[in-house]
Amino acid sequence: MAETRRRINLSVDPELYGRLDDMRRRDGFPSLPRMVTAFCRLCMALRESGPRAFDIPEDEADWLAAEFDRLSEAERERPGWRKAGPFNEYTK
Repeated sequence: MAETRRRINLSVDPELYGRLDDMRRRDGFPSLPRMVTAFCRLCMALRESGPRAFDIPEDEADWLAAEFDRLSEAERERPGWRKAGPFNEYTK
């Protein structure tokens, strides 16, 4: 049996419709349904690609603690530089 396309009935408020239609015209899509289909395909591709290196993990508390630990090991003073003002600016 051949695959058939399925329809999704989508209702949006007039302001969002206008913004989407402006985007459609600006980006060269022939119709709003084609643009929304492209958005759906993009969302699915991103969802199926798995986590990316720059994504914040689900457990943000552990991630934040690890980042602060990493940052606390950075050099506090720049070699050859001195503090020059009230806002911790440095100068040579």
